[in-house]
Parts: sequence; structure tokens; C-alpha cells
Amino acid sequence: MRKLLSIILLVLLGGSIYAQEEEINVAGLVFLNYQKNLPDNILSSKSVVLVTSPNKAGESIAEDWHPMAEEAQPVFAKAGLDAVAYYFYDDVYSGKEVREAFATSWKKRGIKHIVLIIKAEVNGNPKNIRYLLMATPFNGQPSLMTEGQEAWKATGKEFKKVLGKLTKDAKKQESTNLMINDTPEYFNDVKLITSLRAETYYTDLNSGKLAVRKFAGSDLPGEKQGGLVNTMVKNRLEQAEAQAKAFNKEQAAIMQGYKFKYGMVEQDETDEALIKAGYIYVLGSIHTAGISVKRLLNYEVDEDEEFYITIKLKNGKPTMRYIPTKAPVYKYYIRNLKTGNIYVGKNWDADETWQESLKNMLYNIGKSYK
Repeated sequence: MRKLLSIILLVLLGGSIYAQEEEINVAGLVFLNYQKNLPDNILSSKSVVLVTSPNKAGESIAEDWHPMAEEAQPVFAKAGLDAVAYYFYDDVYSGKEVREAFATSWKKRGIKHIVLIIKAEVNGNPKNIRYLLMATPFNGQPSLMTEGQEAWKATGKEFKKVLGKLTKDAKKQESTNLMINDTPEYFNDVKLITSLRAETYYTDLNSGKLAVRKFAGSDLPGEKQGGLVNTMVKNRLEQAEAQAKAFNKEQAAIMQGYKFKYGMVEQDETDEALIKAGYIYVLGSIHTAGISVKRLLNYEVDEDEEFYITIKLKNGKPTMRYIPTKAPVYKYYIRNLKTGNIYVGKNWDADETWQESLKNMLYNIGKSYK
């Protein structure tokens, strides 16, 4: 997701596109109607800030994004923008159900706007940095943003100057926000699990059918907003359509290793519709840093731990793979549609690709039923 956002920024700034083989995640990509002014009432309401940064040189781990938050918050406060919470972008967009949990939490807290801070390397060059600052309303729904809604953006080589553009445009709007903190607040309180959580493999999977959501391609609206950023969004969504078709074939092949009843369903099928269709369980997934996955799934987290051990099958034999805690991984889980109970498995089976993670989970499920 970080690379995808970076590419959009590079197109906006005239940089070239470099090839990617990673999954094209379109969850956060919508066509926005960019305006010269900040969104109405953004200086009279609460906002959340999502921040993303490029990977460390030669690694899959993102560089620390907190310094940008610490630089931005005093500027926001002085401008009258009440940024009440900062989050890592990848965590918010790490999965369908995770995004729904964030949306529910923000709605309860009265959040009205989303601010996005992106730091990117032009053509993968760490010495050629660009920044993008965006602001748009929060629609109160799991989608977070609605196609065609108004947004404001500023870009540049220096973060200080980009922030200065917000300060300048903020003067056009009256602020009623008072007592804004000068330091950013970070929250890890959004939990995916609100009912029972079990570190076990599902002793009753043989009694119910599992719904496996297909990869979602693009759902392009009839008309897109103009501009280079929206053109890039359209191109990436079209690429995602082709990729989703390929991934769905691959996913179907891997799922043949599942011992019990299952069916492939569309991404947007509701729990109610799945229950009506006879499903008892649904397969869920999260894709972000391993330590964030553990927080979202209510694992105990040791901040000093450097690696997580994944149990997997290699060359027909069980083996252990050590993955840095801050490296992005995929983790699958199973949720009971009626009770909401979530089963994460006895062994940690997250992996760096969705294919390997899914195979790991199926291996561990099979092992628990022997």
C-alpha cells in the first residue's frame, strides 16, 4: 500500500512509474474532486491523520513516520485544524473488516475529516523525496471516502513548505476549534475483535460451510474526476481488475487443500447474505506490519521483540521462519458469522505473501484435525 500511494504521488509530480509485482490494494483509492480550498468546516471539527512513508533502504519495513506527525501537529494546531489522532495508513487499510472497525470507532468519536500525509521517493531514489498532504471529509462509512467528494492537496520537496500551504489556505476559513494539542496523539485502541477470541484451530469447522471472499478488482464509476492523480487511480484500478482475476484462480487452487465445505463469494457480500446462503464461517485477512496485526487481533505485544516465528510446511516438513516484527505480513483468521467469535489459530502463521500465509493456515488446520 505504501508503494501504491507513492506511485500516485510520483505521477502527480511528474515522476515515472517503476514496475511492481506486489498485490495492488485498491481499498484506499477513490476518485476525488480536488479543490483550491480546504474542505468546509475542517477547522470547526475533529480530524484523524493517516501517515505513510517509504521503506528503509533495502528492506520491506517502512521508515519511522512519527517525526512527520510531530512536525505537522504544531502547524495544524496553529492553523486551527484539530487532528485528534494519528495512525499508520497501512494499519487502517490492512483489511476489509479492519477498516470497518476503524470507521465505527471514528464515527463514535465524532470524526468529520481525514488528513493524509505521504512521503515518497521519486523513482526509488532516497535522495529525491516528495511529500503529499491531502484533506477530505470522512463519510462515516467503512469506505471512509466517497467517489467524487471534494478534497484539498498540496505537494512539494520540503515538508515544511507543504505544511505552509495548509497554513496559508487555512486563513481563508474561520476556526472554532479550541485547546488543540501541540503534540500528536497515537492510538492503538481500535480492535478487530469485539467478542470471543480463540487461539485454537476450530474444532467444529466440519459442521459448517466457510465463505472465502474473492479478490476485488476495480469497480470503476461511469465518470471519473479530472486530473493526473485521478487518472493514475483509474489506471491502477484497471490493473487491479486483471490482477484480481489471476489471484482468484490462484486462491481457488490453494483452497482445494481445505478439508471441509467452503464456497467462493464476492467481496461485498454482507454477513446477513452469507448466513442466508448457508455459510457459518467467513475467512478474513489482515495485511500490515506483523506487530500491528498482533495488536488488531488482540495478541499480547512485546515492544522489544524483534522477530515473530511462523510455523509452515517446507519440502513436506514443518519448519520455522523468522520474520521481523515490523515487516508487512498477511495473516488469515476465521470468524463465526453468527457469534462474531474469531479464531486465529494455535500457531502464528503469518507470512510475507498472501499465498504462503493461506497455505500456512490450511496446513495448521489440517494438522489440528489429524
